[in-house]
Amino acid sequence: MRVEGDTSSIGRVEAGPVRPLYETVFSFLREQIVAGRLPQGGVLQEGPLASFFKVSRAPVRRALEKLHEERLIEPRDGRGYSIRSGRTGRRGPGRGEVEIRLDSEALRGLFGELDTAEFDRSTAWERIYAAAEAEIAACLPFGTYRILESSLGDYFSVSRTVVREVLSRLRDRRLVEKDRRSHWVAGPLTARMVSENYEIRRLLEPRALVSVADSLEPAAIEAMLQRVIALERDFESADSETIERIDEDLHVTCLLGLKNRTMLSVISDNQLPFIVNQAFRRHLGLHVDESIPREHRLVFEQLALGAKAAAGAALEAHLLASERRTIAQLKVLSVFPEPEIAPYLLRIH
Repeated sequence: MRVEGDTSSIGRVEAGPVRPLYETVFSFLREQIVAGRLPQGGVLQEGPLASFFKVSRAPVRRALEKLHEERLIEPRDGRGYSIRSGRTGRRGPGRGEVEIRLDSEALRGLFGELDTAEFDRSTAWERIYAAAEAEIAACLPFGTYRILESSLGDYFSVSRTVVREVLSRLRDRRLVEKDRRSHWVAGPLTARMVSENYEIRRLLEPRALVSVADSLEPAAIEAMLQRVIALERDFESADSETIERIDEDLHVTCLLGLKNRTMLSVISDNQLPFIVNQAFRRHLGLHVDESIPREHRLVFEQLALGAKAAAGAALEAHLLASERRTIAQLKVLSVFPEPEIAPYLLRIH
C-alpha cells in the first residue's frame, strides 16, 4: 500500500523537528479567526478545509477540535463548526443572521491559493501515518513482527526522522513497543490486551460522557442520532467510512468538551480495539455486527432525553458488548492464513 502524492521531497527535510500538521492548520485558522478575517457565523467543515490546505481530513479534524477547545468555534448541527467572534467570543450566527458556508472556493476567495511549503514540511509523518497504522494493525492478530526502520523509510520514501516520529506516535497508541534490543516490534494482539484496553475505557468513558452531556448541543445530538438511524436502515449497503463516522461521533466528538484533559488523553490513547476493528473490516473482510448501530442509538436517545446516567450506562453496555465481539473475532482470525504483510514487517514469532 503506497500513499498518494510525491513524497520524494519530504524525505530530504531534516532541519529541526517536524511540526505536526494539525498544529500548522490550527495556527493558520486561529490567526484568521482572531484577526476577524474569517466571518463570525462562518461554517468550517473538514472536507472543504482539507481541500483548501491540500491535506487529509485527520489533521483538519484535530485542528478543529483544538479550536473548539479554545472556544473559537462551536459544533453546529453535526455538520461542521460555526465560528465565534475572535474578539468577543460571542456565538454566531445568532437568530436572523445568515449562515456562511466556507467551502474551499470561498476560502480561496478570502486567501487566494495557499502557499503550501510549510504544510508540505509539517505533513511528512502525517502523510504516511494512517497507512502504516493500518498495515501494522492488520498483522497484530497473527504473531509478533519486527518493524525495520530503514525498510519503512524506503517503502514510503521518507527520512529516518519521519519514520521515528511515526513509530513514536504508534507507541503512544500502544500499537508498537521497543524490545530489549531496542528494536521496534508489534504484536501479538491477545484477548488479555483487548480486555485491558476495554476495561480502561469502561471505567472512564461513560463517566466522561455524563460529565459533558449538558454541554452537548441538542441539534448536534439529533444529527448524530439521525446518522445512526440511517445506518440501521441501510446497514447492508453501509461502507467502512460510514461505520467509522458513527464510532467517531460517540467516542470522539461527544467527548471534545471534557474539561479533564488528562482523562480525555487516557481515553484517546486507548484506541487499540477500535484501530484493530477497523483493520479487521478493511483488510480482512470481517463483517460489522448489526447490533452496533442499535447500541449507539440507545446512547444518543438517552442523551436527547437529557438522561445522562442512562446514556452513560448504555455506553458502558456498548463497550462491554464490543469487547466480547472483538475477542470473538480474534478467535475466528486464529484459523485464518496470515495476510500479505508490508515489506518493512518481519515476522519473528
